[in-house]
Amino acid sequence: DNVTLRDLFDLDFLQEFHQPVTLSNIAAASGVLGEATEYYKKYLGEDGEIRNAEQELMEAMTDEESLAQGYELFAEKAGQALQEQLIQSQTSQIHVREMQSLWKQVRLNTSLARESCYQLPIRLEEEVAMLHLTVRHQGHVARAEISLETEKYGRLEAVFEEKEDAS
Repeated sequence: DNVTLRDLFDLDFLQEFHQPVTLSNIAAASGVLGEATEYYKKYLGEDGEIRNAEQELMEAMTDEESLAQGYELFAEKAGQALQEQLIQSQTSQIHVREMQSLWKQVRLNTSLARESCYQLPIRLEEEVAMLHLTVRHQGHVARAEISLETEKYGRLEAVFEEKEDAS
């Protein structure tokens, strides 16, 4: 019953990207901002189809429209892979809950992608990490905010700005 700072951050995150503040989205936002990498590695990280989809997603990062389309395809493949795992395997109740949480995160990420906020799985040497990319357009300035957390390097953040000619 106590609202934590983390809960408020999740609410702000959803509101900033124009997402409905529902219990499902709050839970998914916690995952997006928290255990997403762990669940992704556990359930999707070694799937061959998903590894191909990751590569296709990286190749789609040429412009914002291509990235959005690539992300939609990636999310669809991730959802299919999760459904197949649920159907084919003898999973415990805990694993089912984790897979459901990951599926909610994938769905929320698909919605966030429509607002130019992406969570992209990337492979660095032997490690899988989630790259958070937000593209913002304000007037004649396009801004890309990137963050990534790895075991080896810790938290990395970068901001890139491109100013368009106002002529």
